[in-house]
Amino acid sequence: MARTTKAASSKTKASQPEREGNRYIRAARVLAKDDTIDVKTLANRAFMSESTAARCLEAWNRTASGARYAP
Repeated sequence: MARTTKAASSKTKASQPEREGNRYIRAARVLAKDDTIDVKTLANRAFMSESTAARCLEAWNRTASGARYAP
């Protein structure tokens, strides 16, 4: 494993977008702005995998329909 210098590692960090909150908070923020987006767009905007985005979107739609407390 090659060692990276501090300058090289900070360059990599700076090029990545800043992620605020965990993935579920990010997904909720994206869905609160526009809940008609598809799974792929949600995954891209919330920096998560498409499978996780699909589960978040499903939970969001269930909660919005009032099925929050249904078994």
